[in-house]
Amino acid sequence: MSQAVVQWLNQIKALEQQVADLQAELAESNASGNQWRQRYDTEAQQRRQEAVAMQAETAQLTGTIAQLQTVVAPSELAAERDRLAASLATEKTSHEQTRKDLTTALSDAMELLSKGKSRLPDVVD
Repeated sequence: MSQAVVQWLNQIKALEQQVADLQAELAESNASGNQWRQRYDTEAQQRRQEAVAMQAETAQLTGTIAQLQTVVAPSELAAERDRLAASLATEKTSHEQTRKDLTTALSDAMELLSKGKSRLPDVVD
């Protein structure tokens, strides 16, 4: 029986060693899991902060766009007004020149007619 007791004792020592190895492996797994969980939490927190920052930036850019649209529209209208005013001024100048040319042509025609009438003999009806 002493040999059986020695075998049992050896089995108990082997099982104790297996339990110790498994406990060490479990502790290692828990530590690794904790490290991964911590990394995940850190990454998730960074992503949440980035999301909040992006939302703030989007809101700020939306405000800037709205502000620029109100500023740009009047500027575009002023540019269009200036362009139309310049076009009107050019048209007025062109009209004035045409009026002068027509007046001169009419005056010349009248002058030619009066010279022509003076050369024609009087016609008696």
